Order: sequence, then C-alpha cells, then structure tokens
Amino acid sequence: MFTVETDALRLLANDLAKFAASAGSPGAGSYTNTQVMAGHTSDGSLVYANVDTSTEALKNSIADLYAQIHDALDGSASELRKTALSYDGLDDDTRRSLDALFPDSPGTRRLPDSGVAPGTSIPCPAAPSGTPPSSIPGDLMTVIFTTDWLSPSTTVSLLIGQLFGWDPLSETGKRFAGDWSAIDRVSGALTELADYQSNLASAISKASETAFDSWTGKAADAAEEYFGGFVSKARKAADQLRSASKEYKTLAIGMKAGADFLSGNYASIMDALLVAAIAFAAGTATAETGVGLLLGWGASAIAASRVLWLVREAWQILMQAETVWQVFTTAIGGAQNALLTTKISIRIPHSYDNSQV
Repeated sequence: MFTVETDALRLLANDLAKFAASAGSPGAGSYTNTQVMAGHTSDGSLVYANVDTSTEALKNSIADLYAQIHDALDGSASELRKTALSYDGLDDDTRRSLDALFPDSPGTRRLPDSGVAPGTSIPCPAAPSGTPPSSIPGDLMTVIFTTDWLSPSTTVSLLIGQLFGWDPLSETGKRFAGDWSAIDRVSGALTELADYQSNLASAISKASETAFDSWTGKAADAAEEYFGGFVSKARKAADQLRSASKEYKTLAIGMKAGADFLSGNYASIMDALLVAAIAFAAGTATAETGVGLLLGWGASAIAASRVLWLVREAWQILMQAETVWQVFTTAIGGAQNALLTTKISIRIPHSYDNSQV
C-alpha cells in the first residue's frame, strides 16, 4: 500500500536540518575540538606525551564522526525536501505507479513506534558546552614531592645521590609529570558527548518514525531502512564514546593513586635523609652507599632495610605507571580505530538518497 503526506516529509527534513546543526560547528563538533584535549607538556614526561598523542588522534576521529553526521543529516534533509516537492507535482495514481517501480528494500522496517502525534516536531538535543569539572590535581609532581625534594640542600642532594641508583625527580617526572586534571576533564567531555549522541539517536528515531506513520510503500521502506541503520550506528558511536570516557577516568584515578602512594613513600625516605643530613654535617656519618650508608647514620639494620625497601617500592610504582599508560593507549587506540575506520560498524552512512528524485 502506498500513502504519503508531503508535509510530514518536510517536517522530518526540518528536524534533520536542526539535528545536523547541533552536530556541527558550533555544536558537538566544536565541543570536541575544544574539550577533548590533553594539553601539551614540555617537561619531558614520556607517559603524558604518549597520552597526549593518543588523545589528539581520538579527538580527530570524533571530529570526523560529527562531520559525517552533520553532512549525512543535512544531505538527507535536502533529499527529503526534493522528494516532497516531487510528490507535490504528481497525482495519486502517478505516485502509486512510481512507488511500485521502486526497488524492494533488502531489509525490514527497523524503527520503533515513536509514540509521537503526527505533525509534531521533535526537539533538538542540546550539544554539550562548557568545561567539565575535575577532582584530580593538575600537577601530580607537587603531590608527590615536598619542598625538601624539590629544593633540597646540598647535603640532602649528596645523600640522595648516595642512596638511589637513579634520579627520583627525573624518573618520577617521566611517568607522572603532566596536566592530569585535563585527562580527567577529557573523561567528562567524552561522557557529555556520549549522552548527546544517545539523545541524538533517539531524536532521529522519533522524527523518522513519525514521518513514516504518514508515508508508506517501497520508497518509504527504503528510507526507513536507511534511517534505521543510521540510528543503530549512531548508538554504537555513543557506546564507544562512553567506553573511551571510562578509560580516561581509570587512567586519571590510577595516576592519582600512584602519586598518593609515592607521596607517602618519598616522605618517609626524606625523613630519613633529613636525619642523616644532620649526622653527616656533624661528621658522624660517612659518604657510603646502601645499607652501609644507612648504618653509618646510626640507623638500625631494620630501619636501614626499610628505607631501602621504600626505594625499591618507589621504583616498582614507576614501572607500574608505564604499564597503566600502555594499557590505556591500547584501549584508546581501539576506540579511535572504531570511530575512524571505514570498515567498522560505526561509520555513518552517506545521506539518504531517493533514486527517483
């Protein structure tokens, strides 16, 4: 059976044009470019530099996603207007004859009943705006190290060199330096985009199905097949944005937890160093290394072993930080590929095309 209300097609076209604008610039596209950013660092942090690189690639893939959505919805709106105009110039018999010649749709109608009264315009979902909050300190190095570490006396610097087989400030900076509050804010931005994406998919579904209540036949089946596929892929994109958000949140929380551990660890080591500095300045300690140095400070064998254990623990935490970011970059790389690669399901289809227009 063939029926068509061209006003319903124009209403759908107008709604899709609104949705396209919200996905473009200004809109979700602009929000992506301003909020999905790690913030570049020049402090030599190897971990943060890799996170920054991954975030830049992810941002570009999301921006590409919204460019696709904008173009597809805008193009579909234009095609629906042309379809309505074409129907307006034909009598009912000619409309039915042309629809009978339309190729059969390969699938089935996949959009659920909208539950919306005919002739109702669907509100446009609001694109996210503003900067998400963060509970993570921006500079974890100031969390980890006290002033005694950041500006040590000459004697303390000497003792640090004797006790450690590596430079604690340099090695910690390679793993923990960077703006980690920005990483937490990226997580919030991705959640905002995921929520918007879900709302956008629902709005397209409702607007489309409302139109198809007044448009039936082969051409309508083909159009609903297209919009059903569009909605499905848009929802998969929302899932992938939400998954990426969780990865960023996990990374930010994990780095903060590591910083908190190192803060206590290095504080205990510094307590021992400050005591040793007094003994060293008084000439009662010798410039040895390891346990010999600690015993020379007058420390017991147990206390000396504990300080060395703290040094080893600090190194283990630094190694774990590298593992954390490696897992993160692998996960984000997968999300990036899922958003960017043409072969995967979330590639947004080209705009709706009526072959008879």
